[in-house]
Amino acid sequence: MLELNGLVVSYGEAAALRGVDLSVERGSVVSLVGSNGAGKSTLVKALLGMQPSSGGAIVFDGQDITHRPATDRPALGIALVPEGRRLFKDMSVRDNLLLGLHHSQARRRSTGLDHIYDLFPILGQRPKQLAGTMSGGEQQMVALGRALVSQPSLLVLDEPSLGLAPIVVQEVFRTIERVTAEGVTVLLAEQNMQKALELSDHGYVLADGRIVMSGTGEELLSSDEVRKAYLGGP
Repeated sequence: MLELNGLVVSYGEAAALRGVDLSVERGSVVSLVGSNGAGKSTLVKALLGMQPSSGGAIVFDGQDITHRPATDRPALGIALVPEGRRLFKDMSVRDNLLLGLHHSQARRRSTGLDHIYDLFPILGQRPKQLAGTMSGGEQQMVALGRALVSQPSLLVLDEPSLGLAPIVVQEVFRTIERVTAEGVTVLLAEQNMQKALELSDHGYVLADGRIVMSGTGEELLSSDEVRKAYLGGP
């Protein structure tokens, strides 16, 4: 479904991604993990067309979309849950969800909000509640629902656990697991490596803008090198 081939992204003279190769198969959950500053969010921005690349290619469903504008990506079936959720906190849950249908192609694919309310019953119980008055985990459900209402081919999540208390992180990952059980293809950029890899079919470890390791989630979690470098293991 998605192929990144030798992707290079720079900020001025500083290289943020240095020839990244990555593949996401349809129906799979793939994690991009690494410490803060490794380049995960830069990769997400490049994939969504929000940051231009200076080399390599992004191929989605057989199309080279490397230089397609960001406004084209939702129509292609790519949806983002951004870092920090970026909800309109003074708007209702329902109105935040409907923002996921701003593009005409998204409206054509969607079956409406009932599926989102089935997936996240608490949102269906509180459609008029202001998004900013919900808990962190509930706000993440709204952000996920906003992305999923368009029935995307690929769901991209950028640091969904960042800044959340441990108990809320547990809730967020249970929510993501519920989404993946529906068969949604997911690319998860996350610095909580343990949680991300437990959820994933495949994972890539990013460091200093390069992929330094890849394998199944289980393989990476059992790797001595990964444990020592990233998980605080012996």
